[in-house]
Amino acid sequence: MGLAARLAVAFLLLSSLSFPYEIKSSREELLAQYYAHIDPKIPKSARAILGDEKVNVIVGRQVIGIETKRGQLSYFEFQPVKNPTIVIIISEEAAEKMARGESGLLAALESGGVRIEPKNLLSAIKVETIKRIYAASGADEKIFGHKKSPSALLPSVNSIAARIRIAAG
Repeated sequence: MGLAARLAVAFLLLSSLSFPYEIKSSREELLAQYYAHIDPKIPKSARAILGDEKVNVIVGRQVIGIETKRGQLSYFEFQPVKNPTIVIIISEEAAEKMARGESGLLAALESGGVRIEPKNLLSAIKVETIKRIYAASGADEKIFGHKKSPSALLPSVNSIAARIRIAAG
């Protein structure tokens, strides 16, 4: 095989590799996007329920630490918070789809591309309640432009009880 053919094969192999998703925006850019496009669309009822939480959001190999006070964003850094009450894990594929506008949060939750792991009973109850408010409010359509049936996130009573037992565990 000639040099040109080897280079072509090497290029094809390299281009077919899946590179990890990376957040390329700065902290300031992400905060500006949040306050311009997401914050105004969060239902007041969801803010009231959220209250004070410490959240680590894991996207690929990156971790974003977030804290809320009375439902308002009070801390946002590219480093984990200590003793998080909630951990959100976003797969690289789900992050890419949401960033490109190909998927909303509800679809990502439903497919398992986004997992929310509350670390205590109160946080588990808050997460389940906020997911329902989010679905019923149409926030996914407002933020991502994707319409999804609110019933898509309504697990059975047994599923909720199992999650609460696990969180209390």
